[in-house]
Amino acid sequence: MYDVPFGVCEILSNEIILEDLSFDDDYDIVFVNFGTDKAVKIFSYFKKIRQERINGFLDIFKSVGVELYLKDVLGVLHIVLLDILLADTNKQVLIVSDTGFTLESILFLQQNFKLLMGNFSNKSILIYDEHLSKATFKIDFKRGLLL
Repeated sequence: MYDVPFGVCEILSNEIILEDLSFDDDYDIVFVNFGTDKAVKIFSYFKKIRQERINGFLDIFKSVGVELYLKDVLGVLHIVLLDILLADTNKQVLIVSDTGFTLESILFLQQNFKLLMGNFSNKSILIYDEHLSKATFKIDFKRGLLL
């Protein structure tokens, strides 16, 4: 069993994915970029964020030396993830599918969020690596688990 650590941004390896992910009942589990109705869709979510908030997020990333471009989906994903992380103070695990992203893009995302995750002691980002995984997983959104 893999206990999800807080304050991290990790890519889940094939070995970890094949084991149960362990979540307490008081965690909020948010799925991002998965092909189901209940998952957060990157562009739909982004369109709902106020421009002033987006500008503030861009400033946060600039303060740690990261220049984002919002003309591509990777830059937009950064903004969406940060908005979700800041939305409330509950324990939260974001599980992000890497579908549609290159390995280099995912590593860039991980590197950038590692700079910020120390500020989120009760939150984590786990990237579901479709490239590493050979198995097919069913997502149980009620329980917040990958099965």
